[in-house]
Amino acid sequence: MGELSGQGALTVFLTLLYFYRLYGVDFIWETCLTLTRNGQKLELDLVIQHDQNLILIECKDRIENPAKLHDQIKNTHEIARQIGAELWFSTLESRTFDDFPVKVLARDQLIISY
Repeated sequence: MGELSGQGALTVFLTLLYFYRLYGVDFIWETCLTLTRNGQKLELDLVIQHDQNLILIECKDRIENPAKLHDQIKNTHEIARQIGAELWFSTLESRTFDDFPVKVLARDQLIISY
């Protein structure tokens, strides 16, 4: 897991677990998906479909460059809006994300005791 750390692999897994707790088995998911629209390429960490809702999710275990991530979220949010999808951001970081225009799943929502 050391090589995957920081790339979002653990966050993807925990986000899938979050949606399993939320929806049970009633959702479809795909990881590492690339969408192309009007020449724009978008790499997505996780895509969830539940009923008629499409959720695009960017996952980061940790944030190394906040400004770059903020730009990425802003651009991805616009594409999500254009295709009628929601955009969520999922991270193991525990700081607040008030400046993000999307739903955020942070550490305290992803890591729970059973």
